[in-house]
Amino acid sequence: MPRNKTSDSKREENKIRQSQLLVPFGVGALTDIKNQSVMIADSEYWNSKTVDECTFHDIRLQRAMKADGFIEPPTSQDMITVKNFPAWYFSPKTRKLKPIWDWRKRFEGTREKNNLTNFDRIPFELDNGRKVELVPVRIICVCAAGHVQDFPWYEWAHSRGIGSKSSGKHVLKLYNAGGGGTIGDMFVECSCGCKRSLRGIFGTDINKTFEKMDIRCHGQYGWKYNDSITDCDESLKPMLRNANGLYFPNVISSVNIPLIENAKIEDIQDTYAYNMLEKKVRKTISKSDVNSGINVLTNDPFVKGLIEEIAEELYGENQVTSELLNNVQQELIKKWSVTQENNDDLTETDYRRDEYDVLIGEKTFNKNSERFDMQLNLADTFPADLPLAKLFKCITLLNQVEVVSILKSYSRIRPVESEEMMEQESEERAEHGSKQFNEISEVSLRRKDNKLVGIKNKGEGIFVALDSDQLKKWQRKIKETSFEHRITDKQKDSQNKEYIAPFIAPTFYLLHTLAHLVIRELSFASGYSSSALRERLYYSDDGQSEKMCGFLIYTSSADSEGTLGGLVRQGIPKNFFKMLKGAIEKARWCSFDPTCIDNEGQGRDSLNLAACHACALVSETSCERMNLFLDRAMLIGTLKNRELGFFSKVIE
Repeated sequence: MPRNKTSDSKREENKIRQSQLLVPFGVGALTDIKNQSVMIADSEYWNSKTVDECTFHDIRLQRAMKADGFIEPPTSQDMITVKNFPAWYFSPKTRKLKPIWDWRKRFEGTREKNNLTNFDRIPFELDNGRKVELVPVRIICVCAAGHVQDFPWYEWAHSRGIGSKSSGKHVLKLYNAGGGGTIGDMFVECSCGCKRSLRGIFGTDINKTFEKMDIRCHGQYGWKYNDSITDCDESLKPMLRNANGLYFPNVISSVNIPLIENAKIEDIQDTYAYNMLEKKVRKTISKSDVNSGINVLTNDPFVKGLIEEIAEELYGENQVTSELLNNVQQELIKKWSVTQENNDDLTETDYRRDEYDVLIGEKTFNKNSERFDMQLNLADTFPADLPLAKLFKCITLLNQVEVVSILKSYSRIRPVESEEMMEQESEERAEHGSKQFNEISEVSLRRKDNKLVGIKNKGEGIFVALDSDQLKKWQRKIKETSFEHRITDKQKDSQNKEYIAPFIAPTFYLLHTLAHLVIRELSFASGYSSSALRERLYYSDDGQSEKMCGFLIYTSSADSEGTLGGLVRQGIPKNFFKMLKGAIEKARWCSFDPTCIDNEGQGRDSLNLAACHACALVSETSCERMNLFLDRAMLIGTLKNRELGFFSKVIE
C-alpha cells in the first residue's frame, strides 16, 4: 500500500496554500512533490485539536447539506497526510520498473540511514555510485465508482505468455522502442523475456483485455483513513495521472447571511463548550431514531452540564437563570431537529430565496454581525434624469460578505453535478452497452463527525434586481413574437431535456447576459480581472411564489481583511448606471456581427444565440451556468427587431 508521508519536513516545495486544499488539490486529488506523485489523504488524518479550532458554521448551508459544521484545512503551522500514488517508479537511466517499496529496500540497512532519509524526500537509485532520480509512472487505473489503483504492469508484461528466458526473479523495464514517443512505442518487458506494447490501453476494447487477464477493480479509493479492499463490478479505465478527468471536485458555494432567526444558535456555536456537546450528542444518537438527539439534550446529565457551561459563556457565570438555561436548551433542540429533518425537497431556488429577500430589503438580518454589511439603494434614490434607472428595482452594495465554499464530493472520469452529463451517459450506455459506459458515481467526502471540508472567504459585491413591473411590460411586448420564439423554440429541441427547461426563458437569458456584460465592464472599471469576479443568479418563475430576478457580482479573498473596495465603489448608483450604459453600448455591436447577432444557435447544444467570446462570454470560473443561456439580443434587440430588447428604448 502507499506509504504515509506525515513525517516530511515543512520544506518550501511541500507547501500547498490552504485554499488549494479545496480546489485543485482536494482530498483524493494528485499532486507532485519534487519527483514524487502523492494523493491528498483523508481529512480524518488531521490533528483533532486543529479540527476543533478550524470548525466554522453556516446554519442555512448546514441544514441544506445535513451537516454538523464545516472545517477549514490546516494552516501553514500544520501538516497534512499524503500517500504515494502511483506506487510504481522507473529509473530513466536503467529503465527498471518497481514499486517504490522495492526501491526503498536498497537503503534499509543500518549503514544507509542518510541515503534512506534522502530517498524518502527524493526517491533515487544508485547507478555506479551516482544518484539517478526516479520517475513515477504516468499511467494509472480508475473506475466510475471513484476507485483508483496501479496499472497492472507485471500482468500486462506477461499477458502474451511465458518468456523463453530462465529468471529466478522477474525484473520489469519500461522503455520507448520507437522514435515517435507515442503510447504504442512504449513497452514493458520482463527479465524472463515477456514483453508487450502499451498500444491500445486507452482504446475501447481495454475492458475485454482486462477481463481475459482477470484484472478487476480492487474497490479502493487510495485516500481513505480505513481503505480496505471491497467488491466492485465497475470496469477499469487506464488514464494518465495528470489527466483532467482524474478528479472532478463538487464544490458547493453559499453567501453566509446572518439571518435574525439564526442569531442565537450562532452565538451558542461560538462557545467553547459547544464542540464538546456536539461530540457527545453525535456519539449517542441513533440514525434510525430522529428523536434520539432530543432525548440526549433533555435527559443526559453530562449534556445538561455542558448546556449550563454554554449559558455561562453567553450570559456570565452569575447571570444564568432557569429561563435563560431553558432558552439555550430549546435552541439546541431546534437546531438538532432541523439538522435531522428530511430536506430532499429543498431546491436551489428555495435556498437562494432567503438571500434574495435580504438583498432586496424585505427580510432583516443581524446587523451586529461582522461578516455581513450591506447598503440598500431603492429605485427612489436613483438619479431622476436617467431613463435607464427606471428599469431597476434596487442596487445593494455589499461592503462585507462572507462566501462559504464546501468540498462536498468528487468524481472520476466525468463530472456528476452536471445533469446534462448524466443524460449523456444514459444515451451512451444505451448505444454502446453498459459495460463500456458505466454510470459515474459521486464519492462523498463527509467525515465521520458529519462535517465537511470548506473555506470561508471575505469579500464584497454588487447586487442588482430588475423592476418586476418593467419585466412584465417587456414580456407582454415580446409574447408570441418571433423574437420570443428564438428562445422558447430551444425547448422543442430533442437534445434539450427537462432539467434545463426552467432556464430556457427570455427573462433568464436577459438576466444572465446582463450579468456577464456587467462582469466584463467591471473588469475595466473596478481593478479586478474578470476571472476574479463571480456571478450568483437569483431567478424563479414557477408561479408558486414571488418571482426573483436579480444577480450578485462578487469577489472574495482568503485574506483576513477581505478585498479592497473597488467593486463596491462601482456599485454606487451614479457610477453603476454610467458603467452599465457603456456595457450596453458595447453590446450593440460585436466584432463578429452580423454573424453573431443573427445566430440561431451556438455553444454547447446551441443553447446560446447572440453570444460569443467577443461580446458576452466570461471565464468558466465566473459563470454559474457554464457560459450557456446567453443572448445579448434580449437586451438590445436583433437587426430586424431593434425595438424588442429590454433596454432598446433607453439606448435609442
